Amino acid sequence: MIDPGLTRRGFLVASSLAGGGLALGVSLGRSQAAPAADAGDTAFAPDVWIRIESDNRISFQIDRAEIGQGVMTALTQLLAEELEVDPTSVEVGFAPGDKMQMVGGSSSIRRSWEPLRRAGAAAREMLVRAAAEGWGVPEAECVASGAQVRHPASGRSASYGELAARAATYPVPEEPKLKEPAEWKTIGQPLPRLDARSKVDGSAQFGIDVELSGLRTAVVLRSPVFGGTLAGYSGELPDDVTAVEISSGLAVVADGYWRARQVADGLEVEWDEGEHASLSSASMTDAFRELALERGKSLTDEGDAIGELERSASSIEAIYELPFQAHATMEPQNCTAWVHDGICEIWVPTQNLNGARRAAAKICEIDTERVVAHQTMAGGGFGRRAEVDFVSEAVELANKIDAPVRVLFSREDDIQHDYYRPLTYHRLRAGFDAEGQPTSWCHHVVGPSLIADIASRSAAIYLPAWVPGPVVRGLRALGLSVIGSWIADPTTAEGARELPYEIANVCVEATSTGRAVPLGFWRSVGHSHNGFVVEGFIDELAAVAGVDPFEFRRRLLGEHSRNRGVLELAAERAGWGNPLPAGHALGIAQHESFGSFVAQVAEVSIGDAQEIHVHRVVCAVDCGRAINPDIVTAQMEGAIAFGLTAALKSEITLERGRVVQSNFHDFPLLRFNEMPEVEVHILESGAELGGIGEVGTPPIASAVANAVYAATGKRLRKLPLRLS
Repeated sequence: MIDPGLTRRGFLVASSLAGGGLALGVSLGRSQAAPAADAGDTAFAPDVWIRIESDNRISFQIDRAEIGQGVMTALTQLLAEELEVDPTSVEVGFAPGDKMQMVGGSSSIRRSWEPLRRAGAAAREMLVRAAAEGWGVPEAECVASGAQVRHPASGRSASYGELAARAATYPVPEEPKLKEPAEWKTIGQPLPRLDARSKVDGSAQFGIDVELSGLRTAVVLRSPVFGGTLAGYSGELPDDVTAVEISSGLAVVADGYWRARQVADGLEVEWDEGEHASLSSASMTDAFRELALERGKSLTDEGDAIGELERSASSIEAIYELPFQAHATMEPQNCTAWVHDGICEIWVPTQNLNGARRAAAKICEIDTERVVAHQTMAGGGFGRRAEVDFVSEAVELANKIDAPVRVLFSREDDIQHDYYRPLTYHRLRAGFDAEGQPTSWCHHVVGPSLIADIASRSAAIYLPAWVPGPVVRGLRALGLSVIGSWIADPTTAEGARELPYEIANVCVEATSTGRAVPLGFWRSVGHSHNGFVVEGFIDELAAVAGVDPFEFRRRLLGEHSRNRGVLELAAERAGWGNPLPAGHALGIAQHESFGSFVAQVAEVSIGDAQEIHVHRVVCAVDCGRAINPDIVTAQMEGAIAFGLTAALKSEITLERGRVVQSNFHDFPLLRFNEMPEVEVHILESGAELGGIGEVGTPPIASAVANAVYAATGKRLRKLPLRLS
């Protein structure tokens, strides 16, 4: 997903709490002038607040969604490290909805790494100053630890709560001293998840758990064909059930979900299917195949790849295909909305709270400040909850019904009305010299533009040449590449444009197609398909060269590259080259995404019915530093399971403009008995922090496909992987 913008540091401002105490506001925004110390400065809008109450309670409001990735815990560790408190003693909650709240691009920790540590350090220094001045001793003689300040020479001590009111009167230090890594007590430790207990005992509130007095529940019937519209409906509507036409279709509203569903299923609904009623995955692939034979827009042009390919002693060509993919979050999409007293309240599990507020404000024709957003826990995100369709439906209904309304998707709704990972078609060619060394690499990606589709739901993205420079620079700030007057979707070839292998002549091209199917961010976005394609094709080059695939990659990666570091670690821990059980084989792949480097070795065997069994995955990851090793491990395990589902099991196909799949019987997920043993090894490089929530997904499909080749001699270039 597109990173909303990272800053080297945030800005801090302090104020007093009613009844005595210290409140420290932290801004993590993209660009904002440093605020005055006056907390009443309305130009400063903190993203998070740290509060130290006079009774020594410490609370921390985070501006990130907790969608299972562990940020509630990891962010608290960053703060607690410098504040010198036990992370488990901090009360953590969600900050109220504000303009900068967006979760994606594995950016939560990277964006907060320095600002939150600076906030903790600043608060600590203010508390130490308060103690020193109160005792009339030098600050250097005072020590902060365990939520108190001590003066060892005199034996005096005071809790943070006792010092907070005085500390709040001081200006915030501009350059608080951060601890050295050798001094860390919390960062790098496998702290148990702070949200684990509430999720186990059921007290955690997910969007689906929200209950309000007078709450009504809506089931929305949507056109089975993308772009279709409601033509009419008939059927019996009981007195306790209401049917309301909304922008996306027909909403059936009742006192509970099951009642609304029963009535909705009994209605006869007619649709104007529109221009996409004949669309199919097969026809799209046929069109993509023809486009792949032509030249695309150049994204990478190093050396003379086409010329060298024509002059090469030998060459190979391969086609890789990936289908549309749904997200299938365990908690289906939902939102509760209530329009009353000139405001709109929403309760929603979302990755895009600021977008949800803007959508609600537009529907209600009110200022965004009059939308009160309540962030809930989310049962998975994977990019799906960056969309606001379920929010818009709930708000539109609440604006028409004098009661709070919850829109709740069924599993069928969720799979057939998703915003999908794009279907893509890849043509790859490579040339070799007489010694079998690769001399050229050509990769042409064909598919619909994800960013263009997302932008079309809010603003145009393909801009004419006369568009002013500031607008173009603004697009670049959002992660868009500008080529003349053509805006290149950065997600199309991410993970393919910057080939890590030392091949002298490289060209990467892209062709953007029409966008009839709604598209959205899917865990690791473009890396999810390009990781499979690039690492599959490099394995093919190794076979042509007659070199072991691990050794082939190792030779083509720079001696000190982080790619090579994780590759070597994964191979070592997997026992690459050692004897395996009969019928077993290993495949290897590595990939960089979101600033982190991951290599995986998959051990597979083939069953009697030609089914692929994945027994073991060894994963090495370099994300710079692991704030919480257990969370890093869990994210790698989850990303591998997620990627294996797409690699082996699931796909979305279209026929007659309709999604064929509807539930887990035909969109299957990886089952418990199919989950391999996973080993995660963390390489602490000390480099700049990378993301962790998405980076385990890109290499797994290629590691499995490469292992299948090692076991059978058959190349699988299409997902999901099937031998028969």
